[in-house]
Amino acid sequence: VKGTIEVPESIQANEQVKLKVLVTQGDKKVENADDVQFQVEKEGYINQEMTKAPHEGKGVYSTDYTFKEDGEYMITAHVTVDGDMKMFTKKVEIGKSKE
Repeated sequence: VKGTIEVPESIQANEQVKLKVLVTQGDKKVENADDVQFQVEKEGYINQEMTKAPHEGKGVYSTDYTFKEDGEYMITAHVTVDGDMKMFTKKVEIGKSKE
């Protein structure tokens, strides 16, 4: 099982964005994951809070999220397929415009 986290290229604090993860197994999109949740942690802080990500179709699971402040964040997608849990991470920078 593989998970590819997708987020908008540029994210500002207090702006609602959609966090997505594309879940695949081999060359197939996984339509029936047991559970998909996102965990978002700001650099230097521990956040145990998980946000459920419902299936939106074509192997994509998503949820809306608002980053409270600028900084570096680690997004972790916890994906469970057939009882097997995997974690996929992506680092994002909030509030920095790409110039």
